[in-house]
Amino acid sequence: MKINNKIYRSLTGEPFLTQDLSGKKVELFYMNDTPFLAQYVSRGRFYLWTSDGKDYKLLVEKGFYEKMNYFFDAKINEIWLNFLEDVGNTNSKMSKMFMGISLGISTLIIILIALFWREQLMMGVIVALFLTMIVNMVQSSKINRLVKEKNYEAQMKIKEVLTEEGFNKLLNDQDEYMKEYFKFEEDDENFDEEDNEEVELIEEEIVVEDDKENE
Repeated sequence: MKINNKIYRSLTGEPFLTQDLSGKKVELFYMNDTPFLAQYVSRGRFYLWTSDGKDYKLLVEKGFYEKMNYFFDAKINEIWLNFLEDVGNTNSKMSKMFMGISLGISTLIIILIALFWREQLMMGVIVALFLTMIVNMVQSSKINRLVKEKNYEAQMKIKEVLTEEGFNKLLNDQDEYMKEYFKFEEDDENFDEEDNEEVELIEEEIVVEDDKENE
C-alpha cells in the first residue's frame, strides 16, 4: 500500500543510509532537511514512514537518530516493514470485503423498493447511503483495532531483539530526548515506570493513499 505517498515522492535527495530488507529498499532521510520537520515534530512524531507501494523512505529527525540510531538498525526496521506490509495487505482484503457487503445490501434494498414501493425509491436510496455509512464506520473501527494489535505485536518483537534491558533503554532514551527537545521539566512525583511503559514506538496513524492517485 502507499503510505504518505506525496511525501515519498518529494524526497528526491540523497539518503544518508540505505537498507535492503526482504527485497524492499528502505532509504533514510533527515527530517531536518525537509519542509516537514515542524509539521511532524510539533506533534511528537520524530520519524515517519512513507512508501510508493513498493519501496520505503523513512524520515528521521537528526538528533533523534543520533541518540537512538540502534532503533533504526536493519533488524528493527525489518520488523516495522513487515508490520506495515501486513497491515496494508489486511486493510486491502477488509476493504474489498466491506465494499462487497455494502454494495450488495444497498443494491438489494434499492431493487426491492423499486419493485414493490416505487414511490418510496428516494427513501430507499437514503437508507442505502445510511447503511453504507454504518458499514464504513464498522470497517474503520476494525482496521484501527487491527493496527493497534499488530503494532503491539511489532513492539514485542522489537523487545525480543533488544532484550528487556535494551528495550527499557530505548523507552528512556526516547522519553529523555523528547523532554530535552521540547524543554519539558520532569516531575519526579508524577513520573513512574508504568507511565514510561506506555510510550509508543510508532504512530498508529497510517495515511494510506489510493494506488490510482497521483500516478
